[in-house]
Amino acid sequence: MGLIWVLVVCALAVGLGVALGLAVIVPMRRSAARDDAQWARWAAEHGWHHVAAPAALTRSWFLRPVTREQRRGVVVRDLTRAVGDHVVRAVEHRRWVTVSDGEGQKVVVEDTALVEADAAVVDAPTTVLRPRGWPVTCWEDRIGRLPELDAGPLGATFTAHGRDAAYARALLAPPLARLAALPKPPGSVVVDGGHVLMVWDGPLTTATLERAVAFLTTLAGAVPADLPAPPRRRGEPARRSGIERFVADSAGPWSEDLVA
Repeated sequence: MGLIWVLVVCALAVGLGVALGLAVIVPMRRSAARDDAQWARWAAEHGWHHVAAPAALTRSWFLRPVTREQRRGVVVRDLTRAVGDHVVRAVEHRRWVTVSDGEGQKVVVEDTALVEADAAVVDAPTTVLRPRGWPVTCWEDRIGRLPELDAGPLGATFTAHGRDAAYARALLAPPLARLAALPKPPGSVVVDGGHVLMVWDGPLTTATLERAVAFLTTLAGAVPADLPAPPRRRGEPARRSGIERFVADSAGPWSEDLVA
């Protein structure tokens, strides 16, 4: 009789555990599915081509150990759209990082949003415009901290960083002063390798995407047409875009150091 009661109690405990687990997991899954559907609907209504990562890559961390691929980072959302003379690409990049909270280690999810307009400038040396008071982004950490330069007409609202002061002076000419009157963008602006990029640490939302696109397209239209092109060695391959570099670097040893 005692054994029967033990089995009954065990069965009740297992059932309660399963019920509690489902009470947590099912709403999370439904919320994620609604979010995906809302993104797909918004993209279709606003002319964006939207690709989402498989759920197995982006959500399985709650149920199973995080894979090496997830730790290195995956592109959760990938959107493209022709805007004026440019093709704009936006991605949300997610990675699972092991951190110490003083009591032990735990896995946390970190997102980076990147929005990029192609063919906006000549093959430019890296120049970064960061809104004053804003933190350095993960993207900037990866390329290395750049010396601070004169931000010219944008000095009241941005700091400028780069290694080519002459190019920065040519880039940050009076026509760019109109950018100071725009709403503050959601992230740092990077002019680099023929592209202009905006990047911030956090998720991509429809509101931040629209703000980033508005700022980048205005910037592309204000860039002086006579910017000097840097010298290139014969046979040197074209430099990758900021998004391509960030995603590629995430798959390399740099991210392994974060989770070692």
